[in-house]
Amino acid sequence: MCCTLTKKEEIIVITNFIKSIFGGGSAEEEKPKSAPTIPAVSQTEDGFFAKAVATEEPELEAFVAYIVKGLVDDPSAVSVDSEPAENNMIKIKISCAKPDVGKVVGKRGKTIVAIRSLVNGAASRIQRRVLIEVVD
Repeated sequence: MCCTLTKKEEIIVITNFIKSIFGGGSAEEEKPKSAPTIPAVSQTEDGFFAKAVATEEPELEAFVAYIVKGLVDDPSAVSVDSEPAENNMIKIKISCAKPDVGKVVGKRGKTIVAIRSLVNGAASRIQRRVLIEVVD
């Protein structure tokens, strides 16, 4: 699945995602908080149970794309793909222009560690874990 949103759609998705994570809006817009929805559970062939892919997966992908596009010199070359991984995880692959890889990784890997921390924090709200990989 590749993230192909217009700039306006991307901003709306990111804004809604951040509001869902951290709360937001005015006092009259606030709704009472309800219990989080739990994704459907299905049994796999080997007998283990796995949660269905949550609807928030594209939002996580768009969130990563938004962060990475803000870091690089050539945002049009950024591509973010996601796929399900084992143990109820989501694998997000970031590819960008060769000169921009260093900006995404950062000095001693600090930037990619920060991105992973942000995205895993957001994913924990939907009981998921995320693996983020920068592809050359």
